Amino acid sequence: MPESRATRTVRAALRGRTWQNLSLLFCVLYGVAIIVNVELAGNPMWFWYATLFHHGVKLYADLHCALQPLFILEMDAWMQVFGVKVLAMEGLSLLHVLLLAVGMQLLLRESGWPDWQKGIVLAGSFVLCTHFNAYLFDDFHVVSDIFYVFSLVLLLRLPRAGARQLLGMAAMLGVLSGLATTNRVTDGAALMASAGLCVLCLARQRRAAALGLFVAAALLTVAVVLSVTGDSFRDYATNSLFRAAGSKGGSASLMADPWLMFRNAVQLLLASRKWVLLWVVALVAAAALAQRYGRDAQRYWKPAQRWKSGVGRLVLLQLAITAVCVAVRRPLTARHLLSGLLLDQLSIVAVVALYLLVPLVAAHWLWWRSRKQGVAWDAREVLVLPLFFWLAAGSASSGGSPRNFFEMMALLLVLVAVVTPLDSEASWINASLLTLLILMAVPAVVTKVREPYEWQNYSSSPMFAGRQWYRHPVYGPMYMERDQLQFILPVCAEVSRGNASPELLSLPFPYPNYFCAAPPWHGYVQTFFDTSTRASVEELIQELQTRPPQWIVYQRQLKFLALHEDLYNHGQRLAQRDLDELILQKIASGQWQLVENRHYLEGDGWLIVRTR
Repeated sequence: MPESRATRTVRAALRGRTWQNLSLLFCVLYGVAIIVNVELAGNPMWFWYATLFHHGVKLYADLHCALQPLFILEMDAWMQVFGVKVLAMEGLSLLHVLLLAVGMQLLLRESGWPDWQKGIVLAGSFVLCTHFNAYLFDDFHVVSDIFYVFSLVLLLRLPRAGARQLLGMAAMLGVLSGLATTNRVTDGAALMASAGLCVLCLARQRRAAALGLFVAAALLTVAVVLSVTGDSFRDYATNSLFRAAGSKGGSASLMADPWLMFRNAVQLLLASRKWVLLWVVALVAAAALAQRYGRDAQRYWKPAQRWKSGVGRLVLLQLAITAVCVAVRRPLTARHLLSGLLLDQLSIVAVVALYLLVPLVAAHWLWWRSRKQGVAWDAREVLVLPLFFWLAAGSASSGGSPRNFFEMMALLLVLVAVVTPLDSEASWINASLLTLLILMAVPAVVTKVREPYEWQNYSSSPMFAGRQWYRHPVYGPMYMERDQLQFILPVCAEVSRGNASPELLSLPFPYPNYFCAAPPWHGYVQTFFDTSTRASVEELIQELQTRPPQWIVYQRQLKFLALHEDLYNHGQRLAQRDLDELILQKIASGQWQLVENRHYLEGDGWLIVRTR
């Protein structure tokens, strides 16, 4: 009986990719473990934006949303098809895991490295990409990562494309850039600019037509997504571009942040524990020397002929050296490795490397243009541009801090495996990359197991520890931390007493609104320090002074309020500080009653306030 076409396709996809497919399975299971163990007490804002939007509320004209619309539209579409149950919503997170992992595997298919090496790179880079302590699969950051990964896949295949295929791929790149722009405007603008430059460099024919189609597809995609929101372009631009920039310190700060990031990264390296970087250099040198002198020894010493200085043996050698260093405890210890010290140091190195690679690639290209003969030029080197532009755009959200940019680091390592040819004369390069990936991925996994999520004052307990199943009357089964459940159940019981639909305003995030199934009062979904505009907070203050909701659940976070004032607002007070003073003044004057101050998680407590 002849095989079906589907069977042949599956068999072809699996052939020669055993280790990659096992790594892909690991990535999915690892992502599922994170999804299951993170049920946040501070992040249902996407749920409420999507819910209110579906009921006819405009994101920008009515809610004054400072965020881009794509993820809200995606969540709304998913909820309409699969419902609002927690397990159904986690299906969207699982889809994001699959897309990210499969995209990385497609990138590695462009590499000439053996299957087992690609498997290590896939698993290690996925772990590093998702290592940031606040990384979630039900958030807009992972969607941006997916757009970048698939854009790199298309760009890698662009030089091999024929004329018709080239235009199709350029259009697809434009769609991805447009979607990225309406998901997170800084990331999308960076992808659009860098991908356009890469199209010019990588296309072997019809460059002008390809670039024109790319730009047209990107602009059309942005226009289509914005039209779905139903808002006017003026309302969209006012709230999500101009006012949103103010919450990050203004346009002047945003322009200065990329340069500030490079300076801070260099300063951190100069002030860091240099023995860590010296140990990495020694590890790489050991592999290079073992390959060099191992080959010479084989010529003159017969027992040495049994030693083959291949990549696998060099990796084992470097891991053995690491084990000896840990056993001797000078200077490296197991505590240093498992704490992620190496990973943190190398992530800063990756930031500096991306800044330096851009002028190096430009100089290499100019040298090739001037001489051509005797100078090799691989056009795929320009793929550092999307990562560099992405990094520079990310500086706007970090205030110039170079920490926690693990996605760019992970994809840079993948590109090394793709662009660097497999050269038996330099197998120590492959071995060193694989060894460092292993030594960074292991502590990254350990850290996630110990604390699946941590961001400012939100922190989760170790995976599958201190949790229980709870059946919510609206959202179905939930796998929650016991402390979180013990905190929120009395809050909902209090505000819902005698009123099935209480007026409830939750600040700065709408978790009590979510768990108590009470829509945010007057559409105030969230008032966090860098994702809400000053105009929205000032409008809220005016409404609270005239006719407040019956209940306010206010999570005070003065430490992080001050941090955001210093980081983004040059030390000047944010509107949220005026909001904090108003609430405390109303309580002190007796106009509002402080029912309880519940201490849960880090911070100044959750004030449960009854206004009337």
